[in-house]
Amino acid sequence: MTTKQQLLDFDNLAFHTHPSCPKAVMAQLKFGDFMISVVANTGNGRGLYGHVDDNEYEVLMTFKDGNIVDTIWKDGKEIQKDTDNSIMSD
Repeated sequence: MTTKQQLLDFDNLAFHTHPSCPKAVMAQLKFGDFMISVVANTGNGRGLYGHVDDNEYEVLMTFKDGNIVDTIWKDGKEIQKDTDNSIMSD
């Protein structure tokens, strides 16, 4: 019998204040050998790509050993699509 895996989506990201940029948010999601870090500016914050008000985020995907897979700038719907594809191929 095959167990159906619950797919995580953008709403599963728990955003909190970015540790290095007080006017930005950050969330991380780990699955399999990968980790996704999603960041965006808030208010009048600068220094990161994307802004929460514009639904644009900077996404970093790494292997569990810290090697970078990809860095991209996307909106929430595109992040969801990439997360679904990565989980399905895991």
